[in-house]
Amino acid sequence: MPPKTVIDDFIDGLLNYARDFAQERIQEALPRAPRARRVNGKAPKAPKPPKQPKARKEAAPTHYDTLEISPKAQPETISAAYRSLCKRAHPDQWPNDPAKHKAGEERMKKYTEAYAILKDADKRREYDRSLR
Repeated sequence: MPPKTVIDDFIDGLLNYARDFAQERIQEALPRAPRARRVNGKAPKAPKPPKQPKARKEAAPTHYDTLEISPKAQPETISAAYRSLCKRAHPDQWPNDPAKHKAGEERMKKYTEAYAILKDADKRREYDRSLR
């Protein structure tokens, strides 16, 4: 192997400098985890979560929401939704649990009231006007 010349030493130095420079830039670009600092020998407290905006008051549920249908639903869809919800919420499903039985009765009352209004075309028209 021929002896190193001044130019070879210069090129080696230049390559080492370029490698070190590139490694520094790569390290700077990588995200770093924040360091937890100890105060008086104690670990820092977890940061408080950001404040959530105040919840807007939601409008009272409509009969459409109660029956889980669209306001544009056809009469057949309304009947099917009512029957389906009644099967799920019927109080006779829980004869031995008074709390669930009572809750089922309350839900059935809501479903029946909503269905009574939405199944009749005239009542439904009036109800839709009142929603506007």
